[in-house]
Amino acid sequence: MGNTFRKTVRNMNQRYQKQPNEATLSSNQKKRLFKQTKMYILVQEILESLEEHHLKHNETIRSFLPLTNDGANISFMTSGIMGLYHPKSKKAKKYVNDFHDLRGNRLFIFTSQRIIFMTIIEYLDQELFYTYPYDKIETITLKKNTLGYFDWEKGFPPARKKMYTYFFDFECDNAIFSELFSEMDGKIVLEQVNKIEEMKHIAVSEEVYRQRAFDALLNNPLFGYRVTKFISYGLILLFLTFLIGLFFGMGPFAVYLR
Repeated sequence: MGNTFRKTVRNMNQRYQKQPNEATLSSNQKKRLFKQTKMYILVQEILESLEEHHLKHNETIRSFLPLTNDGANISFMTSGIMGLYHPKSKKAKKYVNDFHDLRGNRLFIFTSQRIIFMTIIEYLDQELFYTYPYDKIETITLKKNTLGYFDWEKGFPPARKKMYTYFFDFECDNAIFSELFSEMDGKIVLEQVNKIEEMKHIAVSEEVYRQRAFDALLNNPLFGYRVTKFISYGLILLFLTFLIGLFFGMGPFAVYLR
């Protein structure tokens, strides 16, 4: 079925980028047209509110991306206990009733002067959002990742497939933003970095940049992933060495297993 928020924002973003919308509605999409239309109107109202009340003089929205709990995005901060939220306003309560979402749907926005990040329900409830000016960002991490997996949908043997994602990270003053984008969204990010004049000074790297050594170790998702991967391989090697000692009497465990 797909995510209504993700589809709506992507279709709207094509208009902001002045790209033709070539999407055609299937029969299943037509059945969900009313819900998608409501989501379209809601997101359009949010963008208009942002432009009218919060953007600076001559600041314009250049592009935006949907972040959700499904797909490639990082969701551990918006699911489970971290995803709980108690809406107070009528608008936010209506949003929960219509779309059954709390903190899952988020918007990542490029303007001509800064990055804006918001959780939809928080903006509806409090007009709360987070801002990261380009002149405060020194380096952006944009690293393409490849994930191999087996597709069992067509039965046995499974088809070997690959999924591509982009790890995105930057530090702005004392704030750190990290996210995982789909291949499509990662390419849009790269386009904006190259197109927006105010971002030309920002270096693009595959390594995470931190001003403090403490943050480089403890607030570095890429480093944490590499450590976890190293430990996983080490445990697998240790287990294989144990099996060799158990069944073949070879290796460092052979003496202890006699």
